[in-house]
Amino acid sequence: MFARLRDLRVNIEYKLLALVCAFALHYYVASLTHPQRSRTLTVTLNPLNLPSDMLFGDNGGTAINVTVDGAVDDIDRLSESNLVAYVDLKRSHAGVNDNLKVSIHIPTSTGGEVTVADIEPAEVSVVLTPKSHRTMRVTTTYPGTPPVGYGYRTPVIDPELAMVAGSRDAVASVNQLVVKPDMSGEASTVDDEVPVIPLDSAGNQVNDITVEPSTARVRIGIVKVPASKALIVSPSITGIPPFPYKITDVQVIPQSSTVSGPADILAKISTASTSTVDVSASTADVVRDVDVIPPDGTSVSGDRHVRVTVRIGTTQPLEGVPPAAPQK
Repeated sequence: MFARLRDLRVNIEYKLLALVCAFALHYYVASLTHPQRSRTLTVTLNPLNLPSDMLFGDNGGTAINVTVDGAVDDIDRLSESNLVAYVDLKRSHAGVNDNLKVSIHIPTSTGGEVTVADIEPAEVSVVLTPKSHRTMRVTTTYPGTPPVGYGYRTPVIDPELAMVAGSRDAVASVNQLVVKPDMSGEASTVDDEVPVIPLDSAGNQVNDITVEPSTARVRIGIVKVPASKALIVSPSITGIPPFPYKITDVQVIPQSSTVSGPADILAKISTASTSTVDVSASTADVVRDVDVIPPDGTSVSGDRHVRVTVRIGTTQPLEGVPPAAPQK
């Protein structure tokens, strides 16, 4: 009987030894075909279940070192973008929240068997700041000068109001909300969805601000309008004063006159003439109220009269001849 028990024990020991050898051989072969290694990646901290009235602030810059184990091929394919480090803020409060556990999520889409071996730091302190908000009117600026002969209609913005949210200082620095549609060179109505941009009093964009809604639809019509242009008045002077008198100066008041007409005509002209002022036989200054004569295809806008003064003088005074009175 003892001999049979001894044989049974020996048989069991042999089987156990064979099983251990089989496991050892399996892991040895696996290590050759699927070698394992560790790797440390650095990722930033993210919030989970952040209260809607709180800001995570600068905590997002906290660096978390994550050491992962796995097959060499799987580890080599892994990058910082595949890992998500987060803290659960479900029971957090405004101010400092100490000893919050850091968790790591590895999406299954990365493939392979990768496990987290170490997290440093494993716990962090997080500061939450109460969120401030303000509702403001959305405005727009006309995008430059419309093409010649066209003008902008009154813009329509939908929605007219938007809410800015962020830290108290950032919200207070917002001076206006602006949408800037691109209408350069357009000669038709613009109807577009564009971002709502928060600007400070200096016209600079305010960062770390959330705008809700973040976009607005802007409609700005552009219509053809009569073109106008200010032209320099060039008086028409005829005749020559008798010797030794001559024209010493010519003055026009006002010096310019506004005319209207097709844009292509106005683009080519810069002066408008007047009805003639005759200075023949004049020995004294001539003052005349005359009409502005606009170029062909245009018309004068407003008052069409100007006063022309022609100064008459001599190269040297004439002895015994008193100065003549101005001629009107």
